[in-house]
Amino acid sequence: MPRLLKKAESNATSESSSSSSASTSGPTHRTAAADPAPQGGGMLSYPVNAPITSGYEARWGTFHYGIDFGVPVGTPIHAAASGVVFMTSTENDGMMNGYGNVVLVTHVINGKTYTTLYAHLNSIDVSEGQTVSRGQVIAHSGNTGESTGPHMHFEVHNGNWSYHGAVNPMPYLQ
Repeated sequence: MPRLLKKAESNATSESSSSSSASTSGPTHRTAAADPAPQGGGMLSYPVNAPITSGYEARWGTFHYGIDFGVPVGTPIHAAASGVVFMTSTENDGMMNGYGNVVLVTHVINGKTYTTLYAHLNSIDVSEGQTVSRGQVIAHSGNTGESTGPHMHFEVHNGNWSYHGAVNPMPYLQ
């Protein structure tokens, strides 16, 4: 796995070094207000044009480490930035329990590594090691894993993905 990460970071660097000036080809629905002091500068595009139905916050006696977009099953999900698919996982492989079908993309933006996670997917349209462009369709929304209904769960991680290592995505979205 470390070899794949090193390759992903290398490929993401060449792909995303110019992404800050690239135009956004994905949707940019702005339903929730950003934090007052955005540390990410809005470097990521919204992965789907839909209302945010659950934020990065405490809920149901635990913490929700991402934001949920309320979308019907089959809605196209777009890469938030150019990068390399670090990992894909299905709800039956036992790797990402609770997330259902999931895609993780590694991005290097302005010399810093980020990982975005897209979960509860109905279908995955990319494979590990694949280079993706900002706004490219990478999956379709679903209701897999520990999901209470059709939606797409989105996380942002500074650096590599770690369970419960997400940061609030809102300051990073434009």
